[in-house]
Amino acid sequence: MRKVTLIALAAIIFSNAPAMAGISANNKISGGDALLIGGTQPGWIDIDGQNRGETDLILIINNDGTAKTLETIAPGQRFIQAVPKNGVFVIRNASDVEAAKVYWHISGYSDLANARLDSESD
Repeated sequence: MRKVTLIALAAIIFSNAPAMAGISANNKISGGDALLIGGTQPGWIDIDGQNRGETDLILIINNDGTAKTLETIAPGQRFIQAVPKNGVFVIRNASDVEAAKVYWHISGYSDLANARLDSESD
């Protein structure tokens, strides 16, 4: 009986917890395009990654409609960024011609952090 109670309690606790496992991906970003992550998450997410291409990446955070350029990431360089509730993290390809390659991982509300490619974002 005690084992069943503990299992039931664990099920209740974990069913109400935010998704914390995370999502990882490798993306190719065409010249001039960007990868957008977030915008719909109900709380903070952490994004870490690495520039695995031959071109620079420009990191931008868009919170409440205000875009702020954070830094430029050289090939091989790693990054980490916290993104607030409903904020959008933008990874822009600095080249208008050459494709960029990026590895990224989300932790926090990862199941609600929408990731998509976009050609007109800041």
